[in-house]
Amino acid sequence: MKFGKIILNSFKYPFINLKGLLFVCFLFALNLIFFFGIYLKNEYVMVLGLISTMIVCFILPGYLLSVIKRGCEESSESPKFDIKKNFIDTLNLIVLSIVYDIIPWLIIFVLFMSLGIHFFTGFFNSPANGLNVLFIHFGIILILAVIVMIIFAIFKYIATARLAYYDSLTEALSFKKVFNDIKQIGILKIIGLIILMMILFAIVHEVFIFILSISFVGILLSSCILAPIVSLIFSYSLGLLYSNNSHDYGEIEDLDQFEKEIEYLKYRRIN
Repeated sequence: MKFGKIILNSFKYPFINLKGLLFVCFLFALNLIFFFGIYLKNEYVMVLGLISTMIVCFILPGYLLSVIKRGCEESSESPKFDIKKNFIDTLNLIVLSIVYDIIPWLIIFVLFMSLGIHFFTGFFNSPANGLNVLFIHFGIILILAVIVMIIFAIFKYIATARLAYYDSLTEALSFKKVFNDIKQIGILKIIGLIILMMILFAIVHEVFIFILSISFVGILLSSCILAPIVSLIFSYSLGLLYSNNSHDYGEIEDLDQFEKEIEYLKYRRIN
């Protein structure tokens, strides 16, 4: 799918799928119960809010993963709510995040350890040289750290789409296959979509600040309507980005499965 169509369909998705939008709005609204409890100074409402927030935290990410899968299939339908599947998907996302987040931090830790070793070596030889070594190596390591974080952020981004499409944590944790996906989709296309989503979030952030100035009404509008819309756009756009790659049937060995997927996409693809 072309980049322009990905953007257009992503922004259309929440509004042609009001049932799914209302459900996500409801989940976001549940997160406000705890804050209402604080405002009302009611311990029972705060406890209820904590419980509802925990429930949402273990359901919402999994549901949004289902939205990504809809994007991979180029389907405009909203995914069905399945508490068991959504919960398992959320756990898979947690594991995926841990793996793709801990590796770059370990690399950065090793780089900064080497910075300390070089600094102390240079300092004992000459205090002036030690400071020079510190600044030079700090600059190099800072640049390398940023590059490493960006690389793994892209890997995590595409791995999430792979998890949604294949419904397999093993597939999502395959660095080789994720790397092949990145090559096939195109790094510029991936970075372009990420930048666009970052711009969207920046705009929404400013809108949030303005709306929140309306006090109680602003909090409801921003938390229960604006935030859900952005979440659906972000999730669906990732699925559409992966859709071209997901329609490569080279890995399908079962002919019956291939024919079923063709029929499935035939009647559910976005016009």
